[in-house]
Amino acid sequence: MMGGGKKNKPAKKPKRGKKGEDDTVMFSEVCAEIPSVVGGAAKGISIHSNFVTVLHLANEKGLRFVKEGEDFKIYKEVTA
Repeated sequence: MMGGGKKNKPAKKPKRGKKGEDDTVMFSEVCAEIPSVVGGAAKGISIHSNFVTVLHLANEKGLRFVKEGEDFKIYKEVTA
């Protein structure tokens, strides 16, 4: 049996922003969810690596960042 027979846990979706902002997530929420997705490997992941990774995904997926205090709101820009 390949992979040692372990089943991967399904990734939890990050908690969403305020009501009516279902496509919005805060960067701090994404960072808080990383340990539940990658487990113990999260100890070696810096906030800088998190940001670069999210920035890369934002570029690929057309996401936008809006600074809110010390955090960033991340959302997909709706184009008409």
